[in-house]
Amino acid sequence: MPEGAEKGINEEMEKTKRIASYMLKSLRKASRTYRLMADGDRIAVGVSGGKDSQTLLRLLHLWQPSAPFRYDLCAVHVMLDGVAPEQTVQQKVVEDLCRTLEVPFVIRHGQLSPEEQQSLECFRCSRRRRMEIFLAAHELGCNKVALGHHADDIAATALLNLFFQGRFESMAPRAELFEGSLTVIRPLALTEEKDIIYYARAAGFWRPSQCCPLGETSRRSEMRNMLRAVKRTAPRAQVNLYRAIERASGWAEKSDHAERADHDRYRNSAASDRRTRGDSTKMQNLLDWVRDP
Repeated sequence: MPEGAEKGINEEMEKTKRIASYMLKSLRKASRTYRLMADGDRIAVGVSGGKDSQTLLRLLHLWQPSAPFRYDLCAVHVMLDGVAPEQTVQQKVVEDLCRTLEVPFVIRHGQLSPEEQQSLECFRCSRRRRMEIFLAAHELGCNKVALGHHADDIAATALLNLFFQGRFESMAPRAELFEGSLTVIRPLALTEEKDIIYYARAAGFWRPSQCCPLGETSRRSEMRNMLRAVKRTAPRAQVNLYRAIERASGWAEKSDHAERADHDRYRNSAASDRRTRGDSTKMQNLLDWVRDP
């Protein structure tokens, strides 16, 4: 390899490392602020193959050796039959990434009913995918599920709920489900989409393709376009919206209570016990919920 070409590759690698280090700052801040992770966690990461979920898995893997607590990772990829033909490509992307990072992964296949396919909506599709991820997390002995929603997603969801449901709320960075049997965390809650795109391009996995058949016409997409338009005249509109929903929802305070509850519940438990917390009734409720169409 010519010396000039090798130098250019090394410079690109160093640039990618610097960007990743910058991205880790917001992830670590989210983890501290909302008490997302703790020692002994086994985390199932939902990985669709898009830029957001790839960034999440890469950053969690990068932080793993130097984090102040020990945690294990596994990836879960869900394919819904008959939804989008590009899913096969996404599956290959996920498999290659997990093998490169040496992260164990599972591929789950879900199926929408004929009625659901005829009147396909974002809610039905995303709910079915979450159901499969929750079920996989339980089977893998995971106590937490990490999803790749970022700050832009949270802001768009807040507008969606406000305009169409009359509620000022959004996706929480941390949410306890099934009486604490499973915790959903969103480590990219403080990360903006523009930074994810910048990192994805530098790392070479940016694919501006649209796997979702409703991605450009959904109400959520309309909210994102609205936010972009508002930010042209009010650049801090999204930041202010996020802060407003954070204050209204009390996410930080709720996370403090959840962390104290975790310590009280598991301070005398071995790390392996933490991975399967929750009694059999709670786990059965989880299984019943995810299997109920």
